[in-house]
Amino acid sequence: MPILTLQPNGTDGKDASIESVAQANNNFQTDPRFVCGTYILTNGNARALAEFDLSSIPTGSVINSATITLTCENYYTTITVYIHRITASWLENTVTYNNQPAHDATADASLSVSSVGAKDFSVTALVQEWIDGTANYGFKIIGSSEGTGSLTGSNFDSSDFGTAGSRPKIVIDYTPPSNFFLMF
Repeated sequence: MPILTLQPNGTDGKDASIESVAQANNNFQTDPRFVCGTYILTNGNARALAEFDLSSIPTGSVINSATITLTCENYYTTITVYIHRITASWLENTVTYNNQPAHDATADASLSVSSVGAKDFSVTALVQEWIDGTANYGFKIIGSSEGTGSLTGSNFDSSDFGTAGSRPKIVIDYTPPSNFFLMF
């Protein structure tokens, strides 16, 4: 069974951090880190968006497992970090908090973050949906601490981070359709 691993750099990757309140119209596409949660005492929320190009996986494939790995550089307090499917297109160089695309209300994955290091989110069902034809607009990273009014959240490395091994990564184990090799 093939395994696809994607861990793009700042040129090939598509990700951005967005912040509310005073920064709500600013774009942070080249920041080396994503912030998620509440980032300042003015109750500002921070989120991140990311999208991986999965076009090399043939339609009709069965996704055996899919894991997104984000590297936490620091955290302020323990929070739950949620992965939500984005439901509309967005551009890395223009997305802001005020124009962010919609996302599913129900999270596709979640994880309690209480330490630094690599954090793995299982997104098998989400990736299967994308391969089955649901539009892949990527995912939004949202912290449970939004709206708490205190500095609570986590910082994760983005595709613009200097150390390649710390950038967002997706690993997908899949089985191509039985007729896949006959299609060429």
